[in-house]
Amino acid sequence: MTGSISDYRPDDHALTDQNPAPGVWTDDIELPDTAAPLLGENARIRLTVTAWA
Repeated sequence: MTGSISDYRPDDHALTDQNPAPGVWTDDIELPDTAAPLLGENARIRLTVTAWA
């Protein structure tokens, strides 16, 4: 695996909010196939963004 996670741009996944709560945004980002041997076939990163108060 080369590069860093911050450089990864999924080709076919538009980010969508999976959390209906106000002030919170959550989505799962699929990792590239090269991550499968290390992390498993369905490896994802769950990104959650909340408002800074």
